Amino acid sequence: MLLKRVSRGLLVVSRNTYHQWVKRSGVEPDKFIWLSRAELDGAIDPGKLHVLQREILTFLETHSPASIYFEGIEYLVLYNDFPGVAKFLFSVKDAVLINNSLMLLFLPKGILDSKQESVMAREFEPIDEKELTRRILNALPEKERAEIALFGALPPAKEQESEGSKGASAEGPEEGSRAGEEEAEEA
Repeated sequence: MLLKRVSRGLLVVSRNTYHQWVKRSGVEPDKFIWLSRAELDGAIDPGKLHVLQREILTFLETHSPASIYFEGIEYLVLYNDFPGVAKFLFSVKDAVLINNSLMLLFLPKGILDSKQESVMAREFEPIDEKELTRRILNALPEKERAEIALFGALPPAKEQESEGSKGASAEGPEEGSRAGEEEAEEA
């Protein structure tokens, strides 16, 4: 829900179906892509990275600044080689940065081998849920932060010690970005 508040649109890419996602998260994304070989509306074959990339880029162009939540990397690696998946993710990351948006990759430890995890960690900032929540809250205007804290949805954001460390990552949780602090503050 926070991701929807800090952006003009939430795109979810998942191995779960739309209904499973909404039931689990309680959030209805603006666009949902189901990673599946099923020939159904909203499903994209995991072997067709170019189709997936086109859908993501189109969403970014029409909803920026947007939030993208991406899970199912391991599924992509089953149908593509790891270098191809990494190149795809790096390219999407660049588009996210260009569009002043946020991208969160959910990548549990141990899903990829250690060398692959290392490659991903160099390109995407690993971040835990608590730190991610803090950064997103700090990206919200003070009034909205207070409103969220008032309703008990999340703990209040802690004030930063320095102005330069304020703001949400321009890329997101597991795939954080090395974007400048000014860009992160704008997000």
